[in-house]
Amino acid sequence: MLTQIGLFLIQTIFGFLIFIFLLRFYAFACRVNLSLTGHQAGQFIYALSDWAVLPLRRLLPKWGRLDLPSLLPAIGLEVILSAVSSFLLGAWHLNLPGLLVTAVFALLSLAISGLMGLVIVYALLSLVQPHSPLFILMSKLCEPFLQPLRRFLPLIGGIDLSAFVALMVFQIALMIIKSLHLSALY
Repeated sequence: MLTQIGLFLIQTIFGFLIFIFLLRFYAFACRVNLSLTGHQAGQFIYALSDWAVLPLRRLLPKWGRLDLPSLLPAIGLEVILSAVSSFLLGAWHLNLPGLLVTAVFALLSLAISGLMGLVIVYALLSLVQPHSPLFILMSKLCEPFLQPLRRFLPLIGGIDLSAFVALMVFQIALMIIKSLHLSALY
């Protein structure tokens, strides 16, 4: 039971930090400056991730919309999390290629789950507080996925269903990732 509790705590803390790095990476790709959004969420994300991103930023260049100093800590933490989880679950011999495969698929799953969370928050805020600073931030982060869907989906009774369709697409992507991960391991 202590192993399960420890594993839960480690996965929660690492998962949260990895999500913060992925969110910073994604915001940079969407050209959203989190410090200029007028909301404390951006300051919170920077405060939690600057310890790793700023030193890496001196070493690694930005490639267009790819902010490698934000992505590499997420990858590194996911590899560490996969190794610690495997060890705690009884895998005494650690297979580095297997860990890397598991880490990549876990990172992809977390990224898609995070996007699903952003879309859900965006949809809820659009109903209750469409003029809040947090909604403006969510809008900037979600529009790259929702805008292409809106070209094909008409409003039905004045309701925009693009968020619902995006959630279905993300869920299908998670199913595909899980299937690919299982096939890559066996």
